[in-house]
Amino acid sequence: MDVKTDDEWNPATATVVSCKWRWFSGSNNPPVHSDYRVVFSYTVGSKSYRGTFIAGSPQEVGMTFPILYDPARPEENTGSDQSLTVGGRIVLWVVAVPLVIGFLWCLDRMGLSDRFNF
Repeated sequence: MDVKTDDEWNPATATVVSCKWRWFSGSNNPPVHSDYRVVFSYTVGSKSYRGTFIAGSPQEVGMTFPILYDPARPEENTGSDQSLTVGGRIVLWVVAVPLVIGFLWCLDRMGLSDRFNF
């Protein structure tokens, strides 16, 4: 895991608190992909924060590793996987749904909808 270096962020030591195996497959098939969801915690002042990341192999509970956190928003850290915020998901849906509908409408207007079974 790469740790960013930024003069404005502060260092902290994160500790793995759980590591759970996840697998993904199609309907009732054996796993086709698996990974591990790792939860870690770190302390800023007297408050504890948590983060998560996905690993390709199990991570030992109790293992420590360095992270940086934003002193203005300590819940933001360099150890967590980057993921969309709720606002980002809403924007994605607002943009993606009309694009898909428009694409399907164009295929229908061009007479290609039968070719793609819709």
